[in-house]
Amino acid sequence: GIDINKKKVEQTEGEAAKKFYSLFSTAIERRMRMDVNFGTSLSGGLDSSAIASFIAKDQQIRLKTFSARFK
Repeated sequence: GIDINKKKVEQTEGEAAKKFYSLFSTAIERRMRMDVNFGTSLSGGLDSSAIASFIAKDQQIRLKTFSARFK
């Protein structure tokens, strides 16, 4: 099991994946509740790519992204 805050949690990998997806999607959807255009920054990491991918799956949203590059 996983020890979170001294509380043992027993779950399968599949259950953990479902819970993560639920929390991840809820967090993104809450931030998308707006009536103005929005975008996201792509850092090249897994987290920003996952967020952009999740938003882009909704064909009604035209996602704008930006990234910065330094020498």
